[in-house]
Formats: sequence, C-alpha cells, structure tokens
Amino acid sequence: MCALLSRNNINVQRTFRRCYGRNPPDTKSMKRWYEKFKETGSVTDFPRDVRPGVSEATVELVRQSFQQSPTKSNRQASRELQIPQTSLVRILHKKLRLHAYKVQIVQDLQPNVSPRREEFAIEILTRIDVENDYLNRICFYNESTFHVSGMVNKHNVRIWNQIIHMFLHS
Repeated sequence: MCALLSRNNINVQRTFRRCYGRNPPDTKSMKRWYEKFKETGSVTDFPRDVRPGVSEATVELVRQSFQQSPTKSNRQASRELQIPQTSLVRILHKKLRLHAYKVQIVQDLQPNVSPRREEFAIEILTRIDVENDYLNRICFYNESTFHVSGMVNKHNVRIWNQIIHMFLHS
C-alpha cells in the first residue's frame, strides 16, 4: 500500500510486477485509484444499484407463450409480450431453463445399414492399402439434402425445450 501512495508510477509498477508476477495496471488506472483512495480511504467500488427482478407473472406469461408455440422466435415473442428481447432471452435461459434446439435433418438408418457400412469401410481400407493414390481420386462432399415429405427451412426452425442429456450406447 505504501508503494501505491507513492507518486512515482514506475516504482509502483515495478513493485506490482515483483509482488504479483504479472504486468501492472497502466498509469492512468493507478492515478485514478490513488485519487479514489485519498477521497474515500478505499479503492473498492461503491455498491451499484441492482436491477429490479422480473416478476413471476412475466415469467409465467413467457412460459405459457412458448408452451403454446414452441417454435416461436425470440423476436416474435418479444413483440407479442411487449418484453425487451434481452429480458426475454434471460427469462428463457435462466428462469425457465429453456434452450433453442435447431432442427437437424438426418439419414433414416435401416437395420441392414450397419453391415453395409462395415463392408464399405473394409473395401475403402483395402483399396487405400493397394492403391497409393486412391484417396486423391475420391471427392466426398455433403451438398444435397433429401426430403421425404414437404419442404423444411431448417435455418428458421427452433424448438424451445429444457436441456436433455442423452447417452447413446452401441
């Protein structure tokens, strides 16, 4: 503390580096802390005003809104409920523990797929061993999306639900 009360900033920075083993604060910060210490006798910040909490009625409105329509967007719900979007997201995540799940389009796996995959893997590994440049002649890409029924715009679809931990065992 004595070093902090000194007016020589370079000595203070050297002492700080020796004591704490890391880079010291800049000169401007040290001057501000020194002035604050002279005025108040402490360098700690004053307690700040706490934001008022969200009422249970508002939380319940958000819960009901997303139960009725789990695919609703934040913007739409914010407009309907007349709640700021940041507050809505905070309620969804912290109070209701709801998170947006994005729709994923996956391949439907049939019972005979596993043996076929194994055959494919063995075939590829065999060809790689036999032909040195085999991998250079193959191009894998994932450009197509196949739909069984209707059109799905998966970029705009979110389903709000609680976090579910799933463990798959093979």
